[in-house]
Amino acid sequence: TTFMFVMGISMAAGMRISAAVGAGDQARLRGIGYGALGAGATVATVFMAVYFLAGRVVAGWFVHDPAVVTVAAQLLVVAAVFQWFDGGQVIGAALLRGLKDVRVPTVITFIAYWIISIIGGYFAGIRGGLGAVGIWAALAGGLAFAAVLLVLRFRRLTRATAASSRSAAG
Repeated sequence: TTFMFVMGISMAAGMRISAAVGAGDQARLRGIGYGALGAGATVATVFMAVYFLAGRVVAGWFVHDPAVVTVAAQLLVVAAVFQWFDGGQVIGAALLRGLKDVRVPTVITFIAYWIISIIGGYFAGIRGGLGAVGIWAALAGGLAFAAVLLVLRFRRLTRATAASSRSAAG
């Protein structure tokens, strides 16, 4: 459920980026992108706080077995951490789609999900004995990888437009 908030921000940001590109208004790209990333980070921070501070309570809304609540509360701590990264990667991917950049993001997300998350989850959660927490931690690592690289790609692709906007203003 919490992901849907940042997913909505990502969809709006991708459409705004596409509209700015279509209108030839390159100067607005970074403002739109960084504004969406900031909004996503704000929403993610609120949910992080809820998961950190009330994870056990939230888990108790859905199940009453104390052992399951304990595991769910542990997983919500990991989920709190990946709120930022999940928001960053979904918004970053939408910004790049708005720029018609899909090949490199596909490679980035393939590595993030299929290599880092799945293989890391196997080694941390199954072979490493961390169980579900290890699997979710590997997912958080994959999401972090994707978020950082996708945002850096957006920054790189909009660098020329940001520089030309500054020189035209000065």
